[in-house]
Amino acid sequence: MNLACVGGASSHISSSPTASQACAWKILANIDTNNGGLVDSAAAYWLDTFQVQSGLSIVLTGRFPDARYASISVYSSATSLFTTNGVGSDLTDYQIAPDAGSINPWRQSGPAGGKYTITLSSDPSPGQANTLPLAPTGTPDGSKGYLQYRVYLPAAGDFSKLAPPTVTLLHGGHSTKLQNCANPGLPSASPPAAATTSPKPTATGSPAATAGKLQFYRPKAQTTTVGFPNVDSAYLITAVVAPGPSSVVVIQGKAPVASTGDHPSPWPAAMTDMRYWSMCVYQAAGLLPLVVNHLPDGTTDVGCRYDEQTRLDTAGRYTYVIGTESQRAAIEQIPGVTFLPFSSDQPTGLYVLLMRNMLVSSAFALPIQQVPQDASPASAASVLGAYYPKAVKCTLSMLISGGASACLAGP
Repeated sequence: MNLACVGGASSHISSSPTASQACAWKILANIDTNNGGLVDSAAAYWLDTFQVQSGLSIVLTGRFPDARYASISVYSSATSLFTTNGVGSDLTDYQIAPDAGSINPWRQSGPAGGKYTITLSSDPSPGQANTLPLAPTGTPDGSKGYLQYRVYLPAAGDFSKLAPPTVTLLHGGHSTKLQNCANPGLPSASPPAAATTSPKPTATGSPAATAGKLQFYRPKAQTTTVGFPNVDSAYLITAVVAPGPSSVVVIQGKAPVASTGDHPSPWPAAMTDMRYWSMCVYQAAGLLPLVVNHLPDGTTDVGCRYDEQTRLDTAGRYTYVIGTESQRAAIEQIPGVTFLPFSSDQPTGLYVLLMRNMLVSSAFALPIQQVPQDASPASAASVLGAYYPKAVKCTLSMLISGGASACLAGP
């Protein structure tokens, strides 16, 4: 979702980098390097900072990744998106013009790997291709800016084949090309306070306040504007206390039609509602880590299921059942059900549930993006209709005997 937990004071691109600062993209957040900040298990997020200076421009050169989605964003010192001269501070994959002789596979059918060049400028011109603003107008020299590169669903799930774009600094007639850091990970220093704010599953900021209601809603705007937001994404969120060894959580709703596969394809696409959607389970403590269970057979079960990992019934509805790993075998025998795990380490704790809709087609009328940011389940249900995720606690025995409909029909 964001990199709210890794605002990295130690990651720094200077216009005159020292030896200790001579690589770019020092921070990489995913479930392996940094499981926090509501990350999606299908995504990787590279982050770095730069120092705003008069006359500075930054050139990014890269290749279109073999993945379903990618984007590049610039953030202010407050970790917010912004607009300068009418130019927004983010570019989604299909908006990036390819270099001469290359193709953008989100613009026309073709393989990934084509080249692109993006310039960050203090005075961008509206309508100019592949130009992003360096900072909001009036930003004083010495202020921080942030760069983020996102990729979702790389081919075959192999993040090792991905690389963020190369960073070149242009200042005072000098050009400095930075190598990408060999082992990006976490910053060594604490993140700035402004970058540690993550969306909370209640208007008051207390997950326990809504944990018994199990009603999804869109958080208020002020709880999500900090922490490197993705302009393409919107979220419904709620909280739940794990119901114990004999019960589960059941969630059902109509599924949007998403893009398919883990390769680029032209966007927008006919008969496709959005690029990507997922449901994820996070522990409601600390930096809101995603559930990651290491199983006895050596495999790992993570608390996210994206669109193609989700079973649908003949009416196009998903049914998620959240339970313990010991309940998994019984749950997966139920027709049309997709299992999601509670943490094996803390099976009775408090959890945050989050549904994301990402890069919505203008032809789709019922995305989460249309829900008011008022922390109201009633607003969300009214807007989304059949697409609203209804959720209840239910005994496993009732689920097995009567199916999800028996659970959802209860009081």
